[in-house]
Formats: sequence, structure tokens, C-alpha cells
Amino acid sequence: SRLPASTTTVCSGQDKSVSNPAASLSIPSRLPASTRTVCTGAQQAEVLLEMSCDKLCLRTMLVSYTDSAGNRQRCSQSGYAVKIFLPMSSTDVEVSFSVVGGGMVCKVDREDPKAPWVRDADGRGIPEKFFYTSCAQHIQYFIRGPSLHSWV
Repeated sequence: SRLPASTTTVCSGQDKSVSNPAASLSIPSRLPASTRTVCTGAQQAEVLLEMSCDKLCLRTMLVSYTDSAGNRQRCSQSGYAVKIFLPMSSTDVEVSFSVVGGGMVCKVDREDPKAPWVRDADGRGIPEKFFYTSCAQHIQYFIRGPSLHSWV
């Protein structure tokens, strides 16, 4: 059976995680081209967080934010092209990425044309995280690389 071209999911509350419906398949060859996650309170004015990936492996965008009531919310969505909608009133937004079946997406030095990995004092990769006190209306991330070496 063929999966839909896009999926809309609503997530709310503390620690709510939503996955691509095809993520449990053993062969991810027919994943939706795009998925959409609507987080609590995102009905009218919305912030769009968008992740686009190459097709080397599936990635997950993990988002946590503080809603207008002061509660911490979490959403996640996996796929090759993912859209997460947050309420415009979201604050203290944190966005990170991981690879399905792999590790975290780590930082690279974007100022160096060769984009080498940014490493901690022990030589380990540092997970990439983006922090916003408030968000622009649309933020887009491009993820590249294989499962153990993906970068933004």
C-alpha cells in the first residue's frame, strides 16, 4: 500500500512525540514526501519550522518551546521533508536534529569552506542545537550527509 503524500499530526502537552507513520517500516522506500506537525496552540498565527534533507537517511527534527501559558512543550517529526507549526507566541524555542537509527546531527564550522566538525575537549562531535528567544515566521534547515555524519 502507498503512504499519503503528506501527513498532518497534532501534538500537545509535555513530552509528546510524533513520528512519521512509515518510520516503523523495515524498508523506508515509500515515505511521505512531506509531513506536517501542528503543535499546541498553533491555529491562527503560526511559526513554520521546516527541515529538508537529502535522501541518504531519515532525520528527526526535535523542537521544544514555551507556550503562552508558560508550559514547556515538545514536538518531533521524522522524514525527508518535515514541517512543524508552532504558535506565534512561542518563546525559548530549541531545535535539534537526529538521524533515525543513527546519532545526533553535529555542529560543523560553517565559516570554514571545508566545514570541519566542531569537537569538544575530548574530541567528540557537539550536537547541533539552535536557540531562539522568539522565532521568525519561517525558519528552514537543510540537513545533509549519511547516518553517522549528518550536518546542518
